[in-house]
Order: sequence, then C-alpha cells, then structure tokens
Amino acid sequence: MKKVLLFFLILITLIINKNMIFAVEDAGQSIGEEKRVELKKDVNSLLNKRSNLWNQLFSPKSNLVDINKELKEIVEEPLLTYDMEAFSEIKNKHTSMERILKVDVLDISNIRINEKEIIIDIKVEWLMEGFEENYKEKLDYRMNLIKKDEKWKICDYKVI
Repeated sequence: MKKVLLFFLILITLIINKNMIFAVEDAGQSIGEEKRVELKKDVNSLLNKRSNLWNQLFSPKSNLVDINKELKEIVEEPLLTYDMEAFSEIKNKHTSMERILKVDVLDISNIRINEKEIIIDIKVEWLMEGFEENYKEKLDYRMNLIKKDEKWKICDYKVI
C-alpha cells in the first residue's frame, strides 16, 4: 500500500512540475517574439560579417592584420584564436577553400539568456561556391554569444 501511495505522489509531483521542466528546455518561447526576431537578426548579422571576412581571404590584396582587427569586433575567445590561426594558415598556405555566397539563419530555438551570455540553437543555410557548382548546405549549431564592450560576439559554436 505504501509503494502505491508513493508511486502516485511521485506521479503527481512530476505532473505539477511538468511546465517547469519543459520551460527550461526552450526558454526562447518566454522572451517574446520581438526579442526573438531581433536575436535572429543579430546572429544572422554576425555570421554574415564573419563570412565576409572569410571571403576577403580570396583577394591577394587582403591584409591579415586588418581582417583580424575586424574579426575582433564580432568574435571572442576561444573562437577568436581559432579563427585568427585558421585565417592565417589559409592566407599563407593558399589552402583550397570555397567562397561563401550567402548565409541565412533559418530558425533559432532553445534560447538561454542572461546578462552577459546567450546560448542558442540555430539552423543555418549556407550557399557555397563549389569548385564545380554552387551548393546549399543546412546545418544546426549550438552557439554561445558573449557580451563584450556592449556588443554581442560569437565566442563558440558546435554542430549539433
């Protein structure tokens, strides 16, 4: 009898806390549509600026010092060091690479915001200039943004 009562108490507790559990899963629903749209635009802008810097590596006139200076405006550690090293290697060794023609953030979800950090899942569509033909690629990322100098910057991301 005690086991049955305990089972029902646990079940009731789970039902009562259901909304709390799922609210943690996607806090993006609680930030409001206006803030959600603004955040999507901000992330899209950061990715487009980063891809423009990537594309500058194709130009023989491009200067790594200038590119790194611009990169520091949109990217923070640990991604900053990685990008600077990758850009330098690509520029100096003329590694084969593809130009990014267009970046579009299709969707954002699982938004977790505090005063200095945002963790967000994003779906991105990349239009790439392939060696033989252009192609599109859709990828899902978990991105970390950090607020530095009153601006949001990308500090890390991973494919999910």
